[in-house]
Amino acid sequence: MHDLSIFTSMNRIYILLFMILALKANLQAQSNGYGVRVGSGFSSQRWQGGSGRNPLLTYHADYYMDSESEKGNILYLALGYHLRGSSIYINRFVDQFGNVYSGSNFAMKFHNAVLELGAKKAKTVNNWRLIYGLGIRGEYTFKHKLEIYQGYEDFIRKFNYGFTLLGAAETRINKFAAFGIEARICPDASRQVYVPAAIPIYDPFTGGVQPGVEQSIRNLSVEVGVYIRLIQIIQYIE
Repeated sequence: MHDLSIFTSMNRIYILLFMILALKANLQAQSNGYGVRVGSGFSSQRWQGGSGRNPLLTYHADYYMDSESEKGNILYLALGYHLRGSSIYINRFVDQFGNVYSGSNFAMKFHNAVLELGAKKAKTVNNWRLIYGLGIRGEYTFKHKLEIYQGYEDFIRKFNYGFTLLGAAETRINKFAAFGIEARICPDASRQVYVPAAIPIYDPFTGGVQPGVEQSIRNLSVEVGVYIRLIQIIQYIE
């Protein structure tokens, strides 16, 4: 049943890609762009039960394509890899057997494949183009690593979705290529982890099992990256 769910979701992605490409083909574009974007950032999550969370240093990489009209309206599609999650710092503690553990930072990492569709607006200022935009994301968690609270692994949700707010500054390298710097805020609307209240969870500090509080975890990422955009200029002949 789980495999069937993944198959159905992938079919939906293929249908969405087909619709996007069809729309792209009908857009009266002045230029098409193709490129790669790489960068780093921070991801955070809010957990219940008084456990303070720290941001997790993340990284990402995307391939994207776009179509731009004469008025600077841009439709884009991106496919890539983004690391999500958070970390928690545990102070020095002594367990029930008298073992002493020094303080350490533990990460909870979610490796996500991301498909994003959105619209951007570009405005030229001197030799730079200033760009802002809004996108919608669908994400699939293909790998995860919980360095603490491994009992939550059964409650990780593979499919998630959210929004992207972005701003960028871009300058031409030559007629057919551009370099840009982009900042992105990526809040999730769905939950990466959901644990109902009173689910028994293993406590690594006591070695026992205790009823846990409800956990409803959403990712929030802030990313900064650079990109190279290869430009295909389109000229219409009357």
